[in-house]
Amino acid sequence: MKKSLSLKIMLTLTVSLLTSVSVATPAFEDDFESGAGKWDLQKGWYEIVTDNPHGGSHSLHQRGGDYQPAPYYDPSVMDSIINPPVSLRSAQIDFWFRDVYLTDDGGSSGDDGNIRLTLINDTGGYIGKMQQCNSYTDGSAALHLEGSSSWIGSGLYLDDLIAGTWYRMSISYQASDTSSLSMSVFDGAGSLLGSQSHSVSSDLGGLAEICLAAGGQNIGSANWGEWYVDDVTIVPEPATLILLGLGGLVLRRKHCVK
Repeated sequence: MKKSLSLKIMLTLTVSLLTSVSVATPAFEDDFESGAGKWDLQKGWYEIVTDNPHGGSHSLHQRGGDYQPAPYYDPSVMDSIINPPVSLRSAQIDFWFRDVYLTDDGGSSGDDGNIRLTLINDTGGYIGKMQQCNSYTDGSAALHLEGSSSWIGSGLYLDDLIAGTWYRMSISYQASDTSSLSMSVFDGAGSLLGSQSHSVSSDLGGLAEICLAAGGQNIGSANWGEWYVDDVTIVPEPATLILLGLGGLVLRRKHCVK
């Protein structure tokens, strides 16, 4: 009887804890259903479209660097507006993308870095970036992490990305004496398509801002890029549920795939 009562008490405590402790609240999230008011357009061009969004009825279309032919678009750069500002020592950044396309006037495989997401720390320095390299047809991407003296990075090859299909890019950042940055790409069913990670023996500081960019980096070049983005989130990491079991403490990280 006492054993049964003790078990019931422990189960009650566990259920109570599960209902009171949830995953971390996003520091930033945007589904573009109300426009792009959570972003500061530094330069360039964007539009909110209703064509095949990932969730809801709207998504962001960014295009930049279209020097030939007209019309002309500046390379697009958009910074997240996180209000109130937060400085995250660790975070997971997720966004959904589709129809990434790059080209240049020479007809080669594309210009490095036309499509990129940059992480900026609380002192305005660069933590690292994910950038689309090469053409849409092979979907290659690279991950770079800024060390104390130089960038380190390598590529991730994602063959046969399907036009019109949404994919999720997940970037995990941990700041400490040894900072780390990793990225993973998932399809709509949550299957991992590829991943890459780096670490560096220095503290790169807390994450305070992310920046989306499309288009050529070098003024006067004829390269251009575009992409569609939806459902951007920045969540403190690890997002945990604390479970009190029979004589043990279990930490479980929860990943949510739409």
